[in-house]
Amino acid sequence: VISRPRSTKDSAKLTKQFDVKIDEEILMNPHFVKNHVTKKLDIVVQDIKNNLYLISNKGKVIWKKNIDSKIIGEIHQIDLYKNGRLQYAFNTENDFQIIDKNGKQVKEIKNKNYLGLTIFDYDKVKNYRFILFDTDIKLLNSKMNSVRGFNKKNIKGTQINNPKHFRIGKKDYLLFNSNNKLKITDRRGNIRIKNNPVSYTHLRAHETEADL
Repeated sequence: VISRPRSTKDSAKLTKQFDVKIDEEILMNPHFVKNHVTKKLDIVVQDIKNNLYLISNKGKVIWKKNIDSKIIGEIHQIDLYKNGRLQYAFNTENDFQIIDKNGKQVKEIKNKNYLGLTIFDYDKVKNYRFILFDTDIKLLNSKMNSVRGFNKKNIKGTQINNPKHFRIGKKDYLLFNSNNKLKITDRRGNIRIKNNPVSYTHLRAHETEADL
């Protein structure tokens, strides 16, 4: 095959799309979020006075909302009511919040958070499980009720990282880093794999070396 090399001059050029001026210094990295109406990506940022901004892909500030506290971790998008309309879910230092596209607060749970929000959707059917960590572990469903039958005693202790969910075949595996020890459970919190205590940091290093 003989072809002419494509010029990289234009593809390497950066083009400014818009400028946005907000009232205060930005506190967090901008998050790109899907707009379920336009199907394009908008931007969410927070400033040092805890104002949250939604900015359109044209550079227009759609709304500004004070959420009273600093966001910890990522902003997740969920379809809480299973109708195609997306909400923003996140932890702040003082609570767990869900707000809609218009900036209206949908849910709020007071909780002194030290980790970003963890959300599991085991079967990919929008039956969400929200995991909050404070002095205790809270596992909430989409109605913000505690999930019954979840065994918390196996994962007691300080959580060092956000939990992870994997599915192998028909089995769910939840990975918790409790007091720097790896705990592998099923979706009910029962120990899935029994083994000697393993250092989570050592396991992560081993997986990196093995390219697992």
